[in-house]
Amino acid sequence: AKEPATAQALLPVARRRDVERILTLLVPEFAGDLASSLEPPPRRSLRRFLLPPVAAASVVPAALLPLLGAPALPALALPLAAALFGLAAYRTAGWRLEGDRVVLRRRGLQRTTLVADAKRLPETFTHATLPQRRARIASAGVAVSSGRRVAVPHLETETAEEILGRLSRLAAGSG
Repeated sequence: AKEPATAQALLPVARRRDVERILTLLVPEFAGDLASSLEPPPRRSLRRFLLPPVAAASVVPAALLPLLGAPALPALALPLAAALFGLAAYRTAGWRLEGDRVVLRRRGLQRTTLVADAKRLPETFTHATLPQRRARIASAGVAVSSGRRVAVPHLETETAEEILGRLSRLAAGSG
């Protein structure tokens, strides 16, 4: 737990196509098709993935264009790049809970996929900001024994609560 996050990760840098083979060799209990059938966030939450990065990226051209004029025109591509980043974050996000295994995936600057034994999680949580509560969406996440926390953002509140309930029942041993 005292190591940096990259040292705690089983596969900090690996090609996606090699992950299944490596997991089968190292920890077969976590092997399985990680890419298939993850439950995505609802379509209505797409704008919540897009809006923050686009708003942040729009500040730069808004500040530079009045100051520099035409030389700052390339900065207009930043909001488009931010929108593509938000879309990638939406398309990456997902969850699956089957048997005793939970899989959570999200994207920040890097894509993170957490695969864990649902019976051995020290912490499960949901989180919702005030705008999320008004929209009836929330983030659902877990922490593993190393202290690493991963959450899937912008799920339906009912889905986040369902995940939390199922994980709690598994941890209590009632399946």
